[in-house]
Amino acid sequence: MGLYFQYKNKALKQHAIAQQVFLIEEALKHKNQIQFRETGLNKYHFLQYNLDEALVVQSEINI
Repeated sequence: MGLYFQYKNKALKQHAIAQQVFLIEEALKHKNQIQFRETGLNKYHFLQYNLDEALVVQSEINI
């Protein structure tokens, strides 16, 4: 009976380790994605691009 519990305990430990490795890898993927997006946002000049888009001559508006 003791051998059975040792086997089950070992299997549970292996499963827990595999799950932990998977979660760590997923967290690293998400961290890399966040850094990639943050880099892209830091390169984007919101005021410059938004003003350029907003200040378009609209000939159909008569003032």
